[in-house]
Amino acid sequence: MKCPNCSQSLPAQALFCGACGQAVAPPVLAPAQLRPLVDPPEVVRPETVTAEPVGVTEHIACDECGAVMSVSDIFCGDCGRVSSTVSAAFSSARDTDSVTESILSTSPEHPVDGAAAPRLRGPESTIDSRTVRAPAPAPAPSAAGDAHDAQSTGIASAGAQGERFVLQFSTGESVTVSGTGLVGRNPVSEPGEYFDDLVRVLDSTRSVSKTHLEFGQQAGVFWVADRYSGNGTIVREPDRPGIRCEPGKRQIVSRGGRVVIGEQFFVVS
Repeated sequence: MKCPNCSQSLPAQALFCGACGQAVAPPVLAPAQLRPLVDPPEVVRPETVTAEPVGVTEHIACDECGAVMSVSDIFCGDCGRVSSTVSAAFSSARDTDSVTESILSTSPEHPVDGAAAPRLRGPESTIDSRTVRAPAPAPAPSAAGDAHDAQSTGIASAGAQGERFVLQFSTGESVTVSGTGLVGRNPVSEPGEYFDDLVRVLDSTRSVSKTHLEFGQQAGVFWVADRYSGNGTIVREPDRPGIRCEPGKRQIVSRGGRVVIGEQFFVVS
């Protein structure tokens, strides 16, 4: 290379001219192109295949007006009629029998490969049919028998309700009961329990528990049982000392007896 100032010949690696001292710019080399170590994968593009109608010429005539149409036309440009090639493609009916047969062949009622469908068996009877006899016809009921049955039924239903007892509370309430029940400020039965009556006591002192005691009767005898109340339950019979009830244990109460619940009480009559 040469010095740009004095045209003195200089070596290729010289930075300054030895004759005039002019700075010499190094030659600019073109950057080398880096070649990738791995060739990029070749992209294979699918070939576009244009389906051509088989057995159809390039031009057809309209069935309505006879105008010349292209095969790709859907409607006639003169009269607007649908091309015969399009109507032929959609006019073929679907074979529903083949669809029905395929569905039936895979359904549980028609198993594949001729396998027998499972048979549902009902409960087998253990009674021999030879020992079963037809019941004898019942005699026709008479009028007197109907009256007797009605009277018996009425007595039985009345007896099923049990004896009636009147509970007279010190707060002024009076309740007539004939079955089982709960007594308290807001009595609530436990899950799975059923009672005929829920007797609510209006106690402003809150000495009565929400569910204080349970009552019922057996063979016409009234009884109470404490339901783990806060102040307990005491039974006072006439001319007898009071008995404190054990929680969950029944205590018999005769007519005229008094049941003390907290600061309140009720008399059984």
